[in-house]
Amino acid sequence: MKNAKITRLIEIRRLNGLSQEAAAALFGVSKSYYIKVETGHCKAGRGFIERFRVLYPKEDINIFFAA
Repeated sequence: MKNAKITRLIEIRRLNGLSQEAAAALFGVSKSYYIKVETGHCKAGRGFIERFRVLYPKEDINIFFAA
């Protein structure tokens, strides 16, 4: 079962019509890193979270800190 963080990040990407590759480019990270964050295999780093805040100012960054 996916946790809420993963589900919301995927939702945001899809709502914006982005592939994982395009989202990775927007975030300035490799596709493999982006996929690891999106699937919950890796925690989002500070730079990733800061970029998320800039790209999606109305979204709650606390999705990255939820259990």
